[in-house]
Amino acid sequence: MKLVNPIPKGPGKSNNEEKTKIDPRKVKIKKFEFRLDLSPKRLLIWFLVIMIGLSFLSSLFHPGLSAKEINLSQALVDIKENRVKQVLIDGDRLLLTYHDGEEMLARKEPGESLVKIFESSGIDPKSVEIRVADQTIPLVLREIRERLGQQGIPVQRHLDWG
Repeated sequence: MKLVNPIPKGPGKSNNEEKTKIDPRKVKIKKFEFRLDLSPKRLLIWFLVIMIGLSFLSSLFHPGLSAKEINLSQALVDIKENRVKQVLIDGDRLLLTYHDGEEMLARKEPGESLVKIFESSGIDPKSVEIRVADQTIPLVLREIRERLGQQGIPVQRHLDWG
């Protein structure tokens, strides 16, 4: 059997019961409000902050090389004469590390395989250590730059994002 109207308790209520009753009119609800003030000035400032941030990230993952640049044929001669310890492939750039610690930079044609270049020059690819730099971040940044360019948003080309 269920009571529809329970019997109210007398004046001897306990303190715990009084504390557990909450008046719904006195309950304060905490609100979180997120507003965007999209004035042209703020948009320009945020755009500049994002571009500087992307440029900084790009420089972390794709540092500029301070090595002296030589032509590809000179690099191939040095590899053939066993003067080069390691070749780091970074896109179309080749960073040559010599046995004496000196670093040189050479460029190859984009899309051309270094192994094919070695074979056509009569160089055994196993005669030098070949490493390939991670191209994930520069490729993503290049894709962002191209998409922004397609949308008509000018992106400075001097920012070498990859």
